[in-house]
Amino acid sequence: MEKTGIVILTHDFFEETTALVASIKPRSNERYQLRIVVVDNNSTHRTGEDELIRLLEQNGDCYIAHTSNSGYAQGNNIGLQYLDNLGYKYCFIINPDMKFENSDVFFNVLDRMRNKHFALTGVKIGKVKAYWKRPSVLHYLFPFIYPLRQDVKGKNVVQVYKIYGCFILVNIQVFRKIGFFDPATFLYCEEDIVAEKLMKINEPTLYIPDIVVNHETSSASDNLNSIRNQIKAKSLFYYLSEIRKYPKWISQLLVKIDVAYNYMKKYITQ
Repeated sequence: MEKTGIVILTHDFFEETTALVASIKPRSNERYQLRIVVVDNNSTHRTGEDELIRLLEQNGDCYIAHTSNSGYAQGNNIGLQYLDNLGYKYCFIINPDMKFENSDVFFNVLDRMRNKHFALTGVKIGKVKAYWKRPSVLHYLFPFIYPLRQDVKGKNVVQVYKIYGCFILVNIQVFRKIGFFDPATFLYCEEDIVAEKLMKINEPTLYIPDIVVNHETSSASDNLNSIRNQIKAKSLFYYLSEIRKYPKWISQLLVKIDVAYNYMKKYITQ
C-alpha cells in the first residue's frame, strides 16, 4: 500500500480545517493510504484547535504548530519537508477551505498519475479555466486581448505552464530539486514562481481536465483587501524581476497594469 501525504496549511481556521479533515474518508483503499499533516501558521485565534488535534490523533495524522506566520510558501514547506524526511514520494497540498464529500478524488488523481513523470499535477478548480501559456510581456500589457487561461477539453492529461495552488499533487523528490516553494513570498504568485523554476529544469507540470474539485473561498479573502493587494503586488514584482529577470522598471510597470486591471475587472463584474 502506497503512503501519500496531504498537507493542509491553516491560520485561524480550525473549525473549517476540522470539517475538511473529517470529510476525507476513507483514508485508504486497496492501493493507497492517506495521511494528513496540518501545519498551523501561528494562529491568533485558538477556538477549535483542541478538537482538530483530537481528530488528527484519532486517525494517526500529524499536527505541527509553527511559531510564526511565515505565509503560504514556508508554511507548506514545513509539511513537505516533514513528509520528505519520512520518505514519502507523493503528497497533496490543499487549502483549508476546500470541500470534499469523501476521499475519492485523491485516489482518482493518484490512479491517473500512476507511472507518469511529473513535478506537480493539478485538476480543474470549479469552472475556472486552466493556465496553458507562459505569460509574456504582452499578456501583462494587454490582459483583455491576451487572456492567460483557456479551457482544456477532453480527458487526456496535458502539460501546462502552471496550476492552482489550492489543490496540488506533488512529486516530492522532483519538487525538491527547486527547494520546494520559494520562501521569498508571503502570499500570492507561488504557483507562478514554481512554474517558471520547473520549466527551466524541464520538469513537467501536468493538468487533469476532467477531474473537478470545488474551492469555496473563505471570508478572509474579502477582508483586508488593501493589505492583500499590496502583498500580491510585491509578490508579482518579485516573480517578474527576480524569477523572469525583467528589468525592474518594466516589472514595476507591469505590476501597476495588473493592479489597475484587477481593480477594473472587480467593479465591472459587480
